[in-house]
Amino acid sequence: MNKTDTLASWAPKILGRERLDERRWIIVVEAPFDMPADIPDLIGKRTKVADADFDIHGSVPKMPTSPIMRGEPIALLVSATRL
Repeated sequence: MNKTDTLASWAPKILGRERLDERRWIIVVEAPFDMPADIPDLIGKRTKVADADFDIHGSVPKMPTSPIMRGEPIALLVSATRL
């Protein structure tokens, strides 16, 4: 399955989460595929988590910066698309 198909059906299991405010969260999920540290294939995408839609805005980088491997935990900065 290519990255586009993977993202179309991606509904990640939450490994951890932290609420930043009413609509914004940091969620920790498993990476759906190998990717560069700046997650260009995820930025701007929408995903469903716990029956809610979220837009992905970025990630909390790990230090030192290195590529992300499929299945590795990643922390994403997301916002709810609807309350």
